[in-house]
Amino acid sequence: MKFFSQNRYVLDLLASVMFFTRIPVNWSYFSEKAPDLTRAAWAFPLIGYLVGVISGGLGDMLLLLGTIIFGIAKEAFFYIPGIDGSFYRVFLGAVLVAAALTNENIRKRIIGSI
Repeated sequence: MKFFSQNRYVLDLLASVMFFTRIPVNWSYFSEKAPDLTRAAWAFPLIGYLVGVISGGLGDMLLLLGTIIFGIAKEAFFYIPGIDGSFYRVFLGAVLVAAALTNENIRKRIIGSI
């Protein structure tokens, strides 16, 4: 770890990661003085790009998975006897309401009102 504490570029990258994400970086392990974000400004676009690529890739994979799940559910509701094809809209509405309630719950936990 001595290499990381002596290389200022690595320290700048770690300071940028700590500033732009919620990833915990134990800064006292690398340096005794506080991170210099002015000096680390060169790494801001790089960290922003990496965070965007990672979150965008994860979002695309989840979007694809959700599309497959909804497609399978739509076809399954069509073949179940006694249920017409419009039941898919009820399923879709229930999933949207559940997503909205989950989003609200997470938002309140982050804000701290729960």
